Amino acid sequence: MPLRYLLYTTALLFLYGIPSAWHSNGLADYGGLFIIDQSDKSFSASYYQLTDSVEHENILVYAKYQYFQYDASWIDFWTLSLNQKQHIGNVKAQSRFRYLSLGIYASTLPWLASSFGIHTPDSSFFADTKIGKGEPTIAKMTWDPEEGEEKSDLVSKIQGNWKSNLFNKSVGVGGIYRNHFLYGKISRLQSMPKNQDETYYIRDSVDIYTTQLRYQLTLNKAFFNLEYFHLKSDACLVGIHKQEQDAKRFLYLPLNSSLNLLMLSLEQTHWFFRGGLVNFYLDIEKDNRRFYESLAPNRLLSASVSQALSFSFLQKTYRLYGSVEGTAVLAGLAYYWDFPIEKWTLTPKLGSDFFWATANVKMKVKSATTKMVTSIEELEEFYWDLESFGTNANLSITLKAPHFRFYVQAKASQIIPFYFRNEKKHFFIPLEEPSEKTLMEKPEGSFSMKPFHNGFTYQMQMGASF
Repeated sequence: MPLRYLLYTTALLFLYGIPSAWHSNGLADYGGLFIIDQSDKSFSASYYQLTDSVEHENILVYAKYQYFQYDASWIDFWTLSLNQKQHIGNVKAQSRFRYLSLGIYASTLPWLASSFGIHTPDSSFFADTKIGKGEPTIAKMTWDPEEGEEKSDLVSKIQGNWKSNLFNKSVGVGGIYRNHFLYGKISRLQSMPKNQDETYYIRDSVDIYTTQLRYQLTLNKAFFNLEYFHLKSDACLVGIHKQEQDAKRFLYLPLNSSLNLLMLSLEQTHWFFRGGLVNFYLDIEKDNRRFYESLAPNRLLSASVSQALSFSFLQKTYRLYGSVEGTAVLAGLAYYWDFPIEKWTLTPKLGSDFFWATANVKMKVKSATTKMVTSIEELEEFYWDLESFGTNANLSITLKAPHFRFYVQAKASQIIPFYFRNEKKHFFIPLEEPSEKTLMEKPEGSFSMKPFHNGFTYQMQMGASF
């Protein structure tokens, strides 16, 4: 059944409700983060959102307005930047009957989704399925070769959009028995490669499987939560330069990745404890097919400009392949106090999440420079061995009105590394005698961590219930 017909059918079933008693909840939320701010790389993001929900009997209507932006840059002989600024409107309607639950969701991303569920009256057993489809813009990419060592007045900034044509489906099963809650969900996210009517654009082919398991135990003065998340992804990014009927591939990046996340938390009276284990793996496949280089900057240019720059660095093509593997162990402890102020309650919360993380990066870059009718090839190897131990110190302050119908909350956190090791090795390998290696750079062991510039997050919330 086409998705639009399923959405229409679901929407008609919401007309069975007649308003009687209404309940409304509103929320204003603002936050941001600064992951890294170095001279050659940076990433920052911020957002704000306004949400409101109205509920009566078995019907819930939810609306949300969002604005988010992020900026990332990488400088390495040229400047590559990713950024996005977007206003998003979301509307969701959900209805729960004795044995059925239905939902529809629409977003200006754009995105359309529908959900259908069955359950027992006491929710001792329930199952749900969801499908959705949309075409969101992931990022706007800018490449500036004039920032490199070899500048040219003939080459200006090149910009392109990364849009994805996504289709998502999931099925979940769970149940509640006394004070136990158990839920499991499997989902699949796919993208359908689609050509765009733009000069430069990124086209993706993505197939992602995720598995989620959750167990919760509620006691008189304690709450225990255990979650497991697994992701396996097979993706490929392709960059296209289109001139009239001619299309050139300047980017080809096949990516295979996996992620495993295990988290547990325990809350009792004023204490909160959580711990976790994270493992990540990324593999960039080696593809020796002709014209399938990882990056071919010369194909970004028009024929006339490419000929004028035939002896410049833009005539290089690159094949990138290798792997990234990382593991992190987390353990955190927090405590909060309640201070009554007349009829209000002030709740400061102080916590610290300790972490140990390690990562290994093994990358090879094979470049080929075309000069006249000859091609000169070079091979380089890059190795990074990183290890860090530290804490993420966090503080929050909450002010609640009587009966919790209104609250204001402020949060902030800062990563503080106690120890950081970064061993980097860069080898040059002559292809004429590949058994020989030349060490190009000395190992590195220091890292500058600026407060409020690296690993800092902040958030402000204000909510009301009527």
